[in-house]
Amino acid sequence: MSDSDRETAINLADLANESGDAIGALRIIVTAITNDPTWGLAKVHAAKYSFAAKLHGDCIKFSDEVISARPKSSVGHYYKARALNELGQKEAAIEGYRRGLLCGSRKQNDAIYHLGVCLLEMGKFQEAKGVFPSLVVQCEPGSDQHWYAISALFKLGLCCVELGQDTEAMEYFTDYLKENPDCEATLENMKILKNT
Repeated sequence: MSDSDRETAINLADLANESGDAIGALRIIVTAITNDPTWGLAKVHAAKYSFAAKLHGDCIKFSDEVISARPKSSVGHYYKARALNELGQKEAAIEGYRRGLLCGSRKQNDAIYHLGVCLLEMGKFQEAKGVFPSLVVQCEPGSDQHWYAISALFKLGLCCVELGQDTEAMEYFTDYLKENPDCEATLENMKILKNT
């Protein structure tokens, strides 16, 4: 395939995915891979669209192919970790997020966020509490990544509640409410903390 054909395939797949047809996007990319098996970047897109289509086994397969060809592919590790997490394989997902971050992830904030959430869901509150602060610092207000910082404040509050650090939890929840004043879960958590 020519570079122009490759670009067209990616653009068509992106359009299909953006319109809610992740399976259609995946078909376009798989066809491109069939026509040009040497096009490694297409497998990254196949992993992405497989994940979007909730075809997590396929996502892992394409991610493994990407990682096999380029062991330091942060994006390959990232999509594999996301799929493993969705399949309930949280320990493996955590390892995948960490590997991707060590590779200098292009999806760094996303990987950090999902790593923290995974740790939180596993009850590893101290570890999760150590992950989220970087998002608060790195994701500037007004940037398209700022929601990570806002969500990290809430998650930090939850970690502190679980660790018995009520004063710190209240501070995080208060900061979170500045950005999201109507969040029922935060208001309920703060009410509980005030009554203890």
